[in-house]
Amino acid sequence: MLTTRSKIVGLSGFLVLLACGSIGIGSAVSPRVEAADGTDARIQALLKERRAALQEIASATAKEYESGLASPTELREADKAVLRAELDLCETDKERVAVVEKILRIAQAQEREANEAVKAGRAFPKDALKSKAGRLGVEIEWERAKAR
Repeated sequence: MLTTRSKIVGLSGFLVLLACGSIGIGSAVSPRVEAADGTDARIQALLKERRAALQEIASATAKEYESGLASPTELREADKAVLRAELDLCETDKERVAVVEKILRIAQAQEREANEAVKAGRAFPKDALKSKAGRLGVEIEWERAKAR
């Protein structure tokens, strides 16, 4: 039987993943949304509203993490979701490179944490491989962004 705390942690993790869209391997960065004439202002407003909602989720997740109710992975995924939303709002290649670099640093930290968890026997080797694949996906996107 699950404890109330376990249910809360599970639910908060589900909500973070739901808000992030999906966190499939290699999907750490969302593409820039392009708008047609006349709808650009509406899309920009929606993108900003989405970013604000994700910032609130990240803030709540940080508080849960400090209380022991959220995992480090949930915290990092919430932070990456905010950065993905920020990426959609970037107007220049230079801005996009800077945001993707921040996402890359989070992915690198996740990979280190996963490797440490595997060494300590708290995670399976496939968890470290998922983190590595995720980091590689972001690193590929970063290299592509720099090349533009």
